[in-house]
Amino acid sequence: MRCKRSVILKKVSEWNQWLASIGPLLLFLIIYCMMPIHTLRAEEKAAPRAQNPEENPEEPSEQPNQTKTDDSELEKARKRALATLDRFWQAFENPGEGEESFMIKVRIQDANATEYFWCGRIKRSETGIKCTVANEPREVQSVAFGEIIAVDQDQIVDWMYRKNGFIHGNYSMRVLIERMPAEKAEFYRSMLAPETE
Repeated sequence: MRCKRSVILKKVSEWNQWLASIGPLLLFLIIYCMMPIHTLRAEEKAAPRAQNPEENPEEPSEQPNQTKTDDSELEKARKRALATLDRFWQAFENPGEGEESFMIKVRIQDANATEYFWCGRIKRSETGIKCTVANEPREVQSVAFGEIIAVDQDQIVDWMYRKNGFIHGNYSMRVLIERMPAEKAEFYRSMLAPETE
């Protein structure tokens, strides 16, 4: 009995030594195997933000998600964006050389508030429009940053895309930069392509 116990204890000791010797290797392999998953998740979350006007930065506003509903200048900007929305969709469906980073700004309303979100990774089909939210919500709780949402055409209040590095559309920004200090406004203005009819 003592001999058996001695053998078992010896085996346990050998097992513990083996585990101790390969422990760091096991930890390395676990971390290595998990890295692609975390990397993918990080890329999926970061990708919309890479097109996010607040991060580029392309939307100079202290509260980018919120605008006054009685702001007449911004209301004119929205009407201008809607009047030219077909041009955006044409470019989106058939992008020319240097045209990229297509985004729409949509109105989201829930029981808490109404906010405006830039959305990228747009998918448009006969069944509707889907896009990825590129702003962190401030008060609205029905959507989250990085979430894919379905939107109606009448929720769109602005649009933008880049052509050879310059921003086309983004009519709300064209209003907001006029309210900024001259030097800062000039910086943002330099990102814009000339407005065309």
